[in-house]
Amino acid sequence: MAWISVHDTVKGKKLRNFAEEMGCSLNEALGLLVGFWLWGLDNVDPDGLIPSAKRKHIANALVEGLNERYSAEKAAEAMISTGWIDDVDGHLYVHD
Repeated sequence: MAWISVHDTVKGKKLRNFAEEMGCSLNEALGLLVGFWLWGLDNVDPDGLIPSAKRKHIANALVEGLNERYSAEKAAEAMISTGWIDDVDGHLYVHD
């Protein structure tokens, strides 16, 4: 069984920016990130690259369990614009 570790330092400026861009609470933003990181266990290579992924693939990963008042596409864009996902020459990477 795979697992992820979430450190208390995640509750900082970057999370606040993500929550603000999404228009959601910090807890909702953190839940989106944890759900994304769990998806990443099976979809990200050791260097953080999300192979063959486009923004729509990230949105599809986020849509499960997402409250209908939020857009999965907006969540994917917000993760990129706030630095949780890096777009490097059209290739998407999980930051850090």
